[in-house]
Amino acid sequence: MPRATTVLAATSLVGCVASLWLYVENRALRAELADKEPPPPPAAAPPIAEAPPPPPQRRWTPPRQLPSLPTAAPMPSQAGRLDRRARRTQQMATMFGRADGETDDQYRARVMPIIGAALAIPR
Repeated sequence: MPRATTVLAATSLVGCVASLWLYVENRALRAELADKEPPPPPAAAPPIAEAPPPPPQRRWTPPRQLPSLPTAAPMPSQAGRLDRRARRTQQMATMFGRADGETDDQYRARVMPIIGAALAIPR
């Protein structure tokens, strides 16, 4: 650890010295630049003639027709999706929920093989 601290201290010191040197050089250069006479004002630009017309716009052309693909099955209605979701929720509750009068051991004996099979499949 002392070696890492020494390296960190050395690099920090080098960085600070470099920053101070660059700061002093920058001040000297700015002072030198301020002492120079300003450049002559630019010559007056010639008056601008009329603006050129805008380029012609391309007309819209419809995209070329692609070969027709087989149509997918229509999207299910919202009611159909909700029914399917409710049915799937009921299936999960039946599969993993505890039945009336079922003991802990019976529940574990019924559910653990399902969970073990799901965890055995590699991802």
